[in-house]
Amino acid sequence: MERQLFPDLLRYREILGAVAVTSDDAVIDSTGLSSEDTHLLASLAGSVLAVADRTAHHLGMAGTDAVSMTAGDGMLHPRQRDGVTLIVVTERCPVDPVATLSETVIESIVNERGNTS
Repeated sequence: MERQLFPDLLRYREILGAVAVTSDDAVIDSTGLSSEDTHLLASLAGSVLAVADRTAHHLGMAGTDAVSMTAGDGMLHPRQRDGVTLIVVTERCPVDPVATLSETVIESIVNERGNTS
């Protein structure tokens, strides 16, 4: 990782960490997480979104590019776009602000990758 793509993400008190990965689970960047947690979340994010997407299609709905899950006292917010998956780990909090922030972050990552490819 050459430079952090989201160095200020942890300034929001609800956000505990985040990881961005490619479609083959290679880590692009992470913040606030141990190496072990980063790799665990990297493999989890794509799987969760794939299952959500298959389920949505099975039910006749459009594809899924984002979900939010409650896990104990915290939440996981995976989001996917253009071959990049971002998963944000938060305390329990309203989903909408995290979704808006996540969309901004993933857009920045996708744009950054497009400019360096």
